[in-house]
Amino acid sequence: SSMLQIITNLREIAARIRGLSAKHHRDADLDDEMAAHLDLLAEENVRRGMPREEAQYAARREFGAIEQIKETCRDRRGLPVLETFLQDLRYGTRMLRKSSGFTVIAVLTLALGIGANTAIFSVVNSLLLTPPHFKQPDRLVMVWEKKPSGNWYQGPVSPANYFQWQDHNTVFEQMGVMYDDHLSVTGDNSDPEQLAYQGVTPNLLSTLGIDPILGRTFSAQDGIPGNDDVVILSFGLWLRRFGGDRNVLGRKIQLNGHPNTIVGVMPRGFQLFIKRGSFTGEQAELWSPIAFTAKSRVPHGRYLIALARLNADVTFTQAQSQMDAIANSLEQQWPDFDKGWGVQLIPLKEQLVGNLRQPLLILLGAVAFVLLMGCTNEPAARPRGGKATGNCSPRRTGRRPEARDSAIADGKPVAIRIGRDRRASAGCVGHEGASRSWSQKHARRDSGHRRLARAGFHGGRVAGNWNPLRTGSVACNPLRRHK
Repeated sequence: SSMLQIITNLREIAARIRGLSAKHHRDADLDDEMAAHLDLLAEENVRRGMPREEAQYAARREFGAIEQIKETCRDRRGLPVLETFLQDLRYGTRMLRKSSGFTVIAVLTLALGIGANTAIFSVVNSLLLTPPHFKQPDRLVMVWEKKPSGNWYQGPVSPANYFQWQDHNTVFEQMGVMYDDHLSVTGDNSDPEQLAYQGVTPNLLSTLGIDPILGRTFSAQDGIPGNDDVVILSFGLWLRRFGGDRNVLGRKIQLNGHPNTIVGVMPRGFQLFIKRGSFTGEQAELWSPIAFTAKSRVPHGRYLIALARLNADVTFTQAQSQMDAIANSLEQQWPDFDKGWGVQLIPLKEQLVGNLRQPLLILLGAVAFVLLMGCTNEPAARPRGGKATGNCSPRRTGRRPEARDSAIADGKPVAIRIGRDRRASAGCVGHEGASRSWSQKHARRDSGHRRLARAGFHGGRVAGNWNPLRTGSVACNPLRRHK
């Protein structure tokens, strides 16, 4: 029985799909069948002694709500949801074509609102919602030097202080530093060019948790003076200058006239550009290791950008407290260099966003409000549809559904609701407003009678409460057509 039910359901779906085609022909069949049945009822009333006109009215009353039966048949025959959607779409298109000025204003308003929201949300998503493409970015912090007396809270780092922080802290898993500058690239059969690069400590890339797509990152040996003649390329530089050649590893390029060996290529989209403390203001296209010497541990200059990864069991507040203690110790150790200087920790994500969070959120709210206002004003400004003519105007009838059905049966003027959201004049069922004239009905009587005979009517009295869904109307039920 379950298989039979499945087959029946499949046949019904196929019949509904077929019902989408030749819609007008099927509607005509349904109209003919119902007209023929009304004729039979009217003729029976005439045989009882009623005048022809009164017999027709009595037949309509006995038959019931014609349009409701038609709508029920159409729902059984096709795909009502799809048909209603297409009907609404056609209606909306007609209304827009009818009022070109309104259409232009509506389209421009929505286009500007949607475009602005898309643009602003893209920026908000990339800066505020999407985390940096680093391993556990919430544990990464920037480490700055600060001097409150000079209102300086994000200052570059001295190499000497960096070594002291690294030796005495217990809150960081790793800590590295970097700086950026320009250099000239030559010697690979390409045109010379000047590029922005970053000098980084060998452990900085591993601190970020980023691996290259080709080759390796820097090792501790690369940070020894004399071994620092290696370089890692950005994905963009690898494609542009070397054509994406996977055999690029081991090749030599000249950096400021000194040969360097390519040991790796970073993945697409990788960047570590910190605007604060940058000397170039540009994103780096290659990286080389910093080789500190013994002199680097002597206090002098501040030009580095420091980044660290918190230990798993350490909070941001605990890390700040310990770094404050180390800064106080260094102030005592090197009073001439570190007097009045402290340490400021800032989460990496906050550093990358900077002061843009609040303006971006305000701007996003503003453009969203503009789009909302545009969508709200569209229905208010929508032009009114075409008016019903004659006595069939919905405003003139003002009838409830039951009153309309009764009016249809009585042959009175009435407006029929078509589709979901629209009213259209369905014609007036009466003397002059009848859907078909008496002569047209007689012209189709024979074909309608034949369909009634196939549906089970072979003459004699026909039940007044005829319903094509119960009697098996061929025009109403598509499954009967293909049995």
